[in-house]
Amino acid sequence: MKLFLAAMLTETSDLTPLATTEREWKIEYPDSQSRKPTFHRNLLTLSRNMALKKGWEVSESICATAFPPAGRTVRSVYENIRTTILNDLKASMPIGAILLQLHGAAIAHGYDDCEGDLLERIRAIAGPDIPIAVELDPHCHLTEKMMNHSTLIVLYKTFLHTDIEERAIELFNLLSDTIEGRIKPVKALFDCRMIGSYDEAFEPMKSFLDTVIEMEKADGILSISPVHGFPLANVPGMGSKMLVITNNDHALAERTAQELGREFYKVRGLYGEGYVDIDTALTEAEAKSNNNGYAIRLVEWSDHPGCGFPADGTELLQAMLDRGMTNIAVGLMWDPVAVSICHAAGPGVELTLRIGGKASALSGTPVDLYVTIERVYKDFTTNTWVGDWALGDVAVVRYGETQVLLVSKHAMFYGSQTFRELGVELEAKQYLVFKYLLDCDNAINVMGSTFDYKNWPSTHISRPKWPWDENPFDGF
Repeated sequence: MKLFLAAMLTETSDLTPLATTEREWKIEYPDSQSRKPTFHRNLLTLSRNMALKKGWEVSESICATAFPPAGRTVRSVYENIRTTILNDLKASMPIGAILLQLHGAAIAHGYDDCEGDLLERIRAIAGPDIPIAVELDPHCHLTEKMMNHSTLIVLYKTFLHTDIEERAIELFNLLSDTIEGRIKPVKALFDCRMIGSYDEAFEPMKSFLDTVIEMEKADGILSISPVHGFPLANVPGMGSKMLVITNNDHALAERTAQELGREFYKVRGLYGEGYVDIDTALTEAEAKSNNNGYAIRLVEWSDHPGCGFPADGTELLQAMLDRGMTNIAVGLMWDPVAVSICHAAGPGVELTLRIGGKASALSGTPVDLYVTIERVYKDFTTNTWVGDWALGDVAVVRYGETQVLLVSKHAMFYGSQTFRELGVELEAKQYLVFKYLLDCDNAINVMGSTFDYKNWPSTHISRPKWPWDENPFDGF
């Protein structure tokens, strides 16, 4: 028995004009020993090792990843990735099974559903009987093509993706049981006709996910995956759904998907107490700063690079300055234009600098501040939990007590330590504002006005859908 492995993961935002180019894609080959493998490369290695323990032969293709999320991938870049995987599959034939690490929200110019397109072409090569197993991110657009051309689909269950490895093991075991004839998986998908943000750390999503996990233990049910959806994409398949896989019981799969999907719909719009608007967040921050001797951390989810935002938004920074909250450090703010100006002028220079508001209307109005250039860094790299992360050229500027950390490349997976590496004295700051924060515990999660779906150009999504339509199930 031969198992074929491959991976392609990115999350595409239609709210940014910044294309995902060949430069943003990291392509890892199975025989590459020159650098530390990425997390998803290691997941393929995990699957390979489990297969080898069972005595299977393994053929591995590339692991292609592009993070943080940006705009649509250049058409030729996606087609080249697809061609490499398909050619490797053809060279590996005959095979007994396929296991893929995908995201589910990859879009390219000319392709609204990259994963569906890839799976359709893989199925055409493999034939109708070869089991195809796929692990997806819950922030995906689970489409008909993905459903039709796969055998098994398992999504991470957690909002912050803390169970990816656990789900990978689950998927492999289901695939193994399928190959060895112990189960015959059938899938059902219910469209919840909504989009939202669902963090199981808070109610009501916490209790709902507990219900899902308990129901997953019922006889005949193999796997249940809530599909959160990725709202920043202007494609028909965007939205929240409910996926259920049973052991050869179509009626049970359909019934369970609809029952849980209707319950999932009740969670819409209820982010929980962990996410607050800017005014509430700043009032809370001011109250905390009067009672504690440490910096209050705020995470600007409405400009979060992990969600596909450009990380050059000015809404929270401007609101804090308007309130007189000035002893703050803000970062990492993407603004390569401001960075280049700072590098040309050099440290110690005072000038009026236009900060942020560059990528789109949702980035807000640029903030013009008379700043001192404190430090500049050439090709700066920070250490993150996924390894070294290149920030490109960096500039740290000061406006009174306020420090702004400007980067020329988008960044994820960093925390307070990156601020310290860039010279911020954390103990001296009253507030720390992060565009991304690895450890969100005890942080105030801020949802600004940009996180309003109705303000987004979502002209191609399937309708009816909440919140655009108040009662999307009327008549159904």
